[in-house]
Amino acid sequence: MSVQGGEARPEGHRQRSSDRWLVFALASTVVVLFGGSALLFGLFLSSGPSADASMAALPADESLTVVIGRAPGGATQWAMYTQALRAMEEASGIPVRTRYIARRYKVFEVLRTEDVDVAFVSVSEYLRLREHGGYEILASPVIKGQSMEAGVVLVETNSAMTTFEELRGASIALSSGSSLGGYGYLFWLMDQSGEDAETYFSSLVFNGSHAEAIERLISGNVDAAVVGRSELAGWPEERFRVVSESPEFGMRPVVVRADLDARIKNRLLAALLQLGSDTEESGEYPTVEGFRLPSPEDYAFAETLLEYTAPTMTDDSWDQP
Repeated sequence: MSVQGGEARPEGHRQRSSDRWLVFALASTVVVLFGGSALLFGLFLSSGPSADASMAALPADESLTVVIGRAPGGATQWAMYTQALRAMEEASGIPVRTRYIARRYKVFEVLRTEDVDVAFVSVSEYLRLREHGGYEILASPVIKGQSMEAGVVLVETNSAMTTFEELRGASIALSSGSSLGGYGYLFWLMDQSGEDAETYFSSLVFNGSHAEAIERLISGNVDAAVVGRSELAGWPEERFRVVSESPEFGMRPVVVRADLDARIKNRLLAALLQLGSDTEESGEYPTVEGFRLPSPEDYAFAETLLEYTAPTMTDDSWDQP
């Protein structure tokens, strides 16, 4: 059995993957700006409307710092997140300062050591923040009608393999060790069946993201891929066959600083819940359709998967942008 990617990947490969997300974010910002958005991605401030009479007076230099560490729906959904940030600003009456963090393993460190009010994070980051305190869940996305995530093992529809058992001896693409729906689910699945992934499969091909794992599959480089189910939202349903699916767990959430003014929290939540409620507007964003109020219990199975990923969570060589 061969293992490709992972710790053996050269530094340059990892950097290019992260840079690609950052360049796309910045390029998307330019496009959105020409479309009339008042928000700048990166380390810029935007001038928000004045707070209404129900809000306490705030210092003139007060702003909300929002970190984007993980955006559900992938790069194609930046337009929705620009809209979400604008809605936050309008609802709170406070200018929004936005940071995009390309290196996923840095997100937890930033939230623990810097003044951040709101953050779009991965599920694993949310669970770590919940354990350490200081942040609480605010909302989670609804992606193509689904409010919960799952790990799935895929083959192409025309594959001769129709069950997971038939993948013995096959090659499989998966994302880095910090991924719950990819790496975590596959190794949990192997543990449940009493198998060893390194002997069950002929090759484990590690990738920088779920999207890259899917690209490996459709290019014919591997026989199967394991990814988060939400990553399939932009693909036709008939494009892939799911041969194994995990129990569901909550989507990548939006978290908020626990000691943030309760009135601001409520206004931010209301703004996010309102997004996508208008059917005409939601049609512009076919993947991320809006946000919902999640429950901490939604992430029970994610805690189980985290046990299979925690040893590599802060290892740069396993970074998934």
